[in-house]
Amino acid sequence: MALTKVRSAGFTAGAVLQIVQVHKVDSFSSTASSATDITGLTVSITPQSTSNKVFVTLSMYISYQDSLMVRLLRDSTEIGSGTSGSAHNGFAFIRQSESGFIEHAGIQYLDSPSSTSSLTYKIQGWQVGGQSSPDDVWTVNRRVSSAHYGASSQLTVMEIAG
Repeated sequence: MALTKVRSAGFTAGAVLQIVQVHKVDSFSSTASSATDITGLTVSITPQSTSNKVFVTLSMYISYQDSLMVRLLRDSTEIGSGTSGSAHNGFAFIRQSESGFIEHAGIQYLDSPSSTSSLTYKIQGWQVGGQSSPDDVWTVNRRVSSAHYGASSQLTVMEIAG
């Protein structure tokens, strides 16, 4: 996992003031059927003003058996998710009937945290309904075989001047 941080000051509204990124190159596997933090896809940023926004982007590769939900949190608050009334809300709901596939999940979300405190953004995932069984494993950055490398995932947050 690599962490990149860039800072700038004295810019007008809309300028990027700082960028923080984690680059996850290892894999993470789980059988969780409740929201579980994905190790290595957590990043912290401290906005310089309460009027500034935080732009969040994610590019993540997932392998799973049947149905998987993914969501974004700021500290302990779920953000960027759908609100369809379902017990399972998130920014990505992936349904597949066969194992071995690697799918892409991504998000672009402009957050208005109104804070100058350190904020932690993280990604969670979990199996949902369908044909999933508690033994079904879902994996971020899965290696296809010992002869092939798996994908990598990135979570990036940018402070935008308000």
